[in-house]
Amino acid sequence: MMNKHLVTAKHQSGVVLVISLIMLLALTLIGVTSSSVTGLEQKMAANTKDINLAFQAAEAALRDVETTLPKHKPKFEYGADTTQGKGGLYSLLSADCSATGLPVTPRVDTTTPSLRPFDSKVDWYGTKVATYDNTTTKKLAGLYQPPKYIIEEVSCTPLGSSSGNESLEAGGSVSSSSETEVRMRITANGWGSNANSVATVQSIVKITYKIEL
Repeated sequence: MMNKHLVTAKHQSGVVLVISLIMLLALTLIGVTSSSVTGLEQKMAANTKDINLAFQAAEAALRDVETTLPKHKPKFEYGADTTQGKGGLYSLLSADCSATGLPVTPRVDTTTPSLRPFDSKVDWYGTKVATYDNTTTKKLAGLYQPPKYIIEEVSCTPLGSSSGNESLEAGGSVSSSSETEVRMRITANGWGSNANSVATVQSIVKITYKIEL
């Protein structure tokens, strides 16, 4: 009669190998999963960095334009859409309100987003936008391309006129001037290290135009 212990050993042969393979498979899956999670986290961190870089680029362009705009009062075009966009300048008005000092009706319906140049007509890769000059200051590095911006003349409000106090007896002359407050919308577009990381910022500024009469 065969020994009972030998029969039991025959039935258990190969069980350790199967268990070992299962454990090895489980460890492999854990390793692959951990590697995938790490790679995903790295991509998320890189994307976050790119978006922050794009936002900083757009913000830098916007703040610089806000600072220099009152000193360099722009001259807008008031024709058809084909004349709009020279130097990144757009006007939603039908005439030059800064020159006349009179109320000017909007050229388009400014309450409809689809009709605004920023929303539907501006090609940020085209020629009808202004490019932020980053070559001299080197404020921004690692960008896909320099930030771009546009300036839109949205509305104007006449502020009235004022007269000078020169004495006529002393041979002086009385001069007067008219002031008009022009509201402009600045939109800046910035890129990170690639074309897919884009950020857009926008602000409204008011500039007073003074016209000697």
